[in-house]
Amino acid sequence: MKTLPTINFIGIGTQKSGTSWLFRNLKKLPDFSLLPIKELRYFDRHPKYPSRKGLFDDFILKRVTNPDWLFGFRVYFLRKFSKENFKTIKWKLKYFFSKANDDLYLSFFENLEGLKGEVTPSYSILEKEDIQKMYRLAPEAKLILLLRNPIHRAWSQYLHDRRKIKGYLTKKIESEEVIRYLNSEKQTLRSDYERSIENYLSVYPKSQMLIGFFDAIAEQPEELMHSVVEFIGGDTEHISKCLDLKQKFNVNKKVEMPDEVFEFLKSKYKALIERLALEYGGYFSVWLEEVYGVKNSNNEPNRATIRF
Repeated sequence: MKTLPTINFIGIGTQKSGTSWLFRNLKKLPDFSLLPIKELRYFDRHPKYPSRKGLFDDFILKRVTNPDWLFGFRVYFLRKFSKENFKTIKWKLKYFFSKANDDLYLSFFENLEGLKGEVTPSYSILEKEDIQKMYRLAPEAKLILLLRNPIHRAWSQYLHDRRKIKGYLTKKIESEEVIRYLNSEKQTLRSDYERSIENYLSVYPKSQMLIGFFDAIAEQPEELMHSVVEFIGGDTEHISKCLDLKQKFNVNKKVEMPDEVFEFLKSKYKALIERLALEYGGYFSVWLEEVYGVKNSNNEPNRATIRF
């Protein structure tokens, strides 16, 4: 049996919760070796998932006619082509044009030195059968799940997708339109943190998962990064020497959330936040108090990460 290359970590989500910040900072650490593209999107490439921009179909002729694949190729390959070295160009050609299968996925990690992994936020919505496939290929991987108050995460996701509309900053935001979008199955799924945690812990040992919080990126970034690096097995002494943890990535233009939208999301996610605060504490408890005025005194608040 062929020996699997060690994949030390996988960032499994969630969207608009700081995964770009995590990826770019880990990439700067000398004992980490990350890929040229942040999101491999291998395990969520099935049509049943709402977001696909990576390898897509197994067969190249189907793939190159997919509008999402063409978008990804333009953004991640053509736009940066003149700035890339030959090694990176060769890697991206392999990524975009090779037949997608397990051997290809594993080959991306074979020649890397140091701690290696990938960060694909849409992995947070994987079903158990695809997490089981991930475990077969990366049984030793440490899982990093970054979470954000689901109210703010949903609004940020809406603004992110709204950027595709010409003149979106000046176009009037209709609350009914926003609520339909935020109440869709795909957006509800992305904020179902209980489901994500339960699905992964049904496959991976608890000791291989760490939950981090978007809030900590602003309030205690050193503690958050220290916890993540230590969890993966890296040298935490490099953090202060190599990183500017105050740098932000992929920030949306600030747009105020309409009151009607806030009240809708506040109602939609109250039960979820209450259950998470009761079960885990940490920033879940902070969200409960900030949004609903309810204190959860049984748990220590403001923990940058949660270990199981």
